[in-house]
Amino acid sequence: MIKLDKAKELVNSVPGVVSFFRPLYRKTIKVLYEGRKRRVFLRSGLTVLEDFHNLLTRNNYYYTLAFGTLLGAVREKGFIKHDIDIDVNMWAEDYSPSLKDLLEANGFILDHGYLVDNGILGREESYKKNGVNIDVFYIFKDQSGLPYCCDFLLPEGCISYSEAMHKCGGAIVRKLYLPFEKRRSLTPFESIKLFIPDNAHDLLVTRYGDSYMIPNPNWGIRSFDNNIVVWDGKKGKRFQ
Repeated sequence: MIKLDKAKELVNSVPGVVSFFRPLYRKTIKVLYEGRKRRVFLRSGLTVLEDFHNLLTRNNYYYTLAFGTLLGAVREKGFIKHDIDIDVNMWAEDYSPSLKDLLEANGFILDHGYLVDNGILGREESYKKNGVNIDVFYIFKDQSGLPYCCDFLLPEGCISYSEAMHKCGGAIVRKLYLPFEKRRSLTPFESIKLFIPDNAHDLLVTRYGDSYMIPNPNWGIRSFDNNIVVWDGKKGKRFQ
């Protein structure tokens, strides 16, 4: 089988092939990419997450599991079966450039990140260790209601951030309003213990619905978006 990077290089080398075969291209690359990530994740995911937990705890940084990783902690007491990366929350008020230095000194290399208004209103970072990504979603306080974090999606029809930047000025920014609280406790996760929010049930109901304890094979990032709004007038600017 052709390696993923070689497949992308081959397809991109033929003028017009990407636009002509865009749907098949996107699906094929996605399958290859996720298959490779899944194999790496199964081998190293738990060790990488344990290293992250120990490093932040030892240095007094506050984090909790988030999104799919939090769902796995509560429902499966471990990773959900189709996970290919790790999600955590941190509070924007606790952000410090020294965190990047600490992580990179311990093998977590910044892969990429997104900012809204230079990080004043939104921030997401993705670190990689041993081929496993940890996505850090920063929580911001909002005077008008619930706290929020942001995620960043490619506009319809774009297959890369550079294309999104060229066509639309950046990534789509979504605000996820969730009942974040700065209270946490340790919970069993496979063979270790990790931090989850004390109100994990409320967070999971808000994001995934009342039936979050039942696996949903049709779930997608755009599903159950009652508390999610596209941030009109804002673009996610990628760095790294």
